[in-house]
Amino acid sequence: MLNPTKYIRQGVVNTLRNFGITEPIYEGRVPRGVNPPPTSYILLTSPTLNQFAVSKDDKEWQPTINVDVNKVNPQGFNSGNSLDDLVERIMNALEQINVPNFIVKNKKHALQNMVDLPLETDTASIQRRVLTYQFWVNNVD
Repeated sequence: MLNPTKYIRQGVVNTLRNFGITEPIYEGRVPRGVNPPPTSYILLTSPTLNQFAVSKDDKEWQPTINVDVNKVNPQGFNSGNSLDDLVERIMNALEQINVPNFIVKNKKHALQNMVDLPLETDTASIQRRVLTYQFWVNNVD
């Protein structure tokens, strides 16, 4: 039995790269020592996994993952259009996702939720938009 979680992450990264999205993609957080700190990046966070169905030879899963899109601006400034453009490109790309070792059954309807979670620090205004995807997958034999 394969755990789809790592393959979902791999599928998201590969799909975004194949669609020309060049922003750095990290798991969970920007690692220490990244210098200079990116001003635009994507985090893959909060993976979950639910078994959806079982048959004699197969299992179907509903994994979820958050695609956390971040734009870092000088304090007090925003660039809403550039964030919107990047999110739109991500949404279009993930409608074509391929996941190694799995068949994705709901590519066009996987986006479940989108929420803005802006942050303000002493030096920066960070625009965050978190897209929650839930895929329906089963193993490839």
